[in-house]
Amino acid sequence: KPNNISIVDYALTPDSAVGPNRTRTVIAAFFLSIGLGLGLALFFEYLDDTVHATEEVERVLHLPALAVIPSVGSATRRRVFPGMSKTTAMQKHSNGNGNGNSELLMNVDGRSPLAEAYRHLRTSVLLSTAGRAPKSLLVTSSLPGEGKTTTAVNTAISLAQTGATVVIIDADMRRPRLQAIFNMQGQEGLSSILSSDISEGDMLAMIREDQESGLKVLTSGPIPPNPAELLGSDQMRRLIATLQANYTHVVVDSPPVSSFTDGVLISTMVDGVLLVVHGGKSSRHIVRRSKQLLSDVGAKIFGVVLNNVNLQSHDYYYYQSYYGQKYYEKEA
Repeated sequence: KPNNISIVDYALTPDSAVGPNRTRTVIAAFFLSIGLGLGLALFFEYLDDTVHATEEVERVLHLPALAVIPSVGSATRRRVFPGMSKTTAMQKHSNGNGNGNSELLMNVDGRSPLAEAYRHLRTSVLLSTAGRAPKSLLVTSSLPGEGKTTTAVNTAISLAQTGATVVIIDADMRRPRLQAIFNMQGQEGLSSILSSDISEGDMLAMIREDQESGLKVLTSGPIPPNPAELLGSDQMRRLIATLQANYTHVVVDSPPVSSFTDGVLISTMVDGVLLVVHGGKSSRHIVRRSKQLLSDVGAKIFGVVLNNVNLQSHDYYYYQSYYGQKYYEKEA
């Protein structure tokens, strides 16, 4: 029928879809995911209370980081059996965390990152006191499994490689390990000396030598029911004084200070303390408490050894490049 409707313009078919705007949606989702990822990463970083880098050691503990010990080797658990030879036992010796992450210093390449790290630690120890190198040194940690025994043994080996006479004492009479590491059978040891009034000659007679490393070793002896009372006695002070008079360096391996008081007692008898911290595992709160326990008794803490560190981390790019084998390579 006739009407008043007229066509002003004809509609055109669009070349592309009007909506949804996929480009804008993708860009918005991209920036939103980046924001959520950054927030989640910062949240996880806030929850992580472990010590990772040397900067954290110096900031949290106000102590120098003497060395960074790299994590190397396989992931097999270390087991020392009674019939295992000394060389096999040493080669299976781990960084202390039970994962077989390193070997003893005498069994690794002299140009390896592990050997360079312990040379660095040796230099730091020798220069830690003014006027002379320290005669006696305590190696301890906050918790078990941080690698204090391996650090103590390798530090003693590196000191012995300079031509010095070094004796290492297994003062961990709760969980002794030096006897298994060096495959030294026998019952007499530190507990035998501390539980009796013997002469200095008899003390020195109980020390045995490991032919391969050149170390003098004093094992823990029979496990006593009261290790803390023995280690805090005057006989222990007399023993350390006797060893300092007959050897260039005395290295003592003790139990963790946050779990037992043994290490705190020994720290008052030696020239200084090395506090071993497991990188990426040790809690800042526990390490700070261990440092406070040692400081409360007047112990001199030389510094912190950051142990079992992954050099592939961006925090240790310098160590990775410096300790690398390429440094030693020569052009043809």
